Amino acid sequence: MSSDVTAVVLSIGEHTTKRAIDSLRRQTCRPAEIIKVENVVPFSRALNHGASQVKTPFFVQVDSDMILDKNCLEDLRRCMTEDVGVAVGTLRDPLMGRQAGVKIFRTWCFDTFRFNDSMSPDTEFCHQIGQAGWSVKYVLNQQHRDPQLWPAFGDHRPDYTPLYTYWRFRLLGTRYRYRPDLAAFKWRYEQLGKSRHRFATLARICFLHGLFFDAKNDMLRPFMPNACSKSLFEFMEGTGVDQSDHDIESFLAAEPKQVFEAFFRLGVALKRRECYRGFQRCLSALNGCDGHSVWLARAALCHGIFPRDRDGTDAGREFEALRSFFLS
Repeated sequence: MSSDVTAVVLSIGEHTTKRAIDSLRRQTCRPAEIIKVENVVPFSRALNHGASQVKTPFFVQVDSDMILDKNCLEDLRRCMTEDVGVAVGTLRDPLMGRQAGVKIFRTWCFDTFRFNDSMSPDTEFCHQIGQAGWSVKYVLNQQHRDPQLWPAFGDHRPDYTPLYTYWRFRLLGTRYRYRPDLAAFKWRYEQLGKSRHRFATLARICFLHGLFFDAKNDMLRPFMPNACSKSLFEFMEGTGVDQSDHDIESFLAAEPKQVFEAFFRLGVALKRRECYRGFQRCLSALNGCDGHSVWLARAALCHGIFPRDRDGTDAGREFEALRSFFLS
């Protein structure tokens, strides 16, 4: 079948890139062209560079860790009715389950707009074209609240190492703070809680930790180890014994700032004693509770196990950073 869709493949040298391209060559609707963008960072710059080379009316963004189902391009192209600027299909992810992933763009939109160098360039682009009269279509089954029942267009299959999980979910948490989008943040945290992946707890910790970063620019680039990631991995291997009886419900009954400070100090103490099992028990207990203060407690407990990221930062100041996000 002939196509008016180009595939723009973004790669920073991952060994999975060939696998992604092979999935494009199996499409029922073969792409008119495959444009490979290599080693261009950050993400926003890479996509803009690829879009500038597209000659067809539509193009699909394909990341190197995607494996698209054979009907993906055909089904996404069918979504591009006259008023649609972007259509988004879900992918199957071994850690997160269904997630928004593969996108088809109307190339004309890039004649007027570009992805910004921001923490959330895709959502800002969708907002811009929306103001210009284009709609964004999410290809979901609205009759099902369970994401696992949504139609999928392929697989998101990265190499889930501890380092990849650390950076990916820390950045994801930072993006939710940047938007800000509390409802989506809570939904994603609960979805992670249903995951049986071996790195699901690590993902939750990093997701909460990401809320403490007030980043503005596009940070999606190659992931490198840092002091925080190394410290976290060492802590998760700790075998210290926690003999304390933590009265979680009593802690939660305090004022929000006191809740935050109490759980932050608890995280610091557990980290000092290298007691990851005690930390797990506390986080598990909090995951069984409800209320606004519970979210502050979860974030504070997780943040307490990390070394300080900025000089002069204390628990009180970090509480103020999250007040508007959780208590608005």
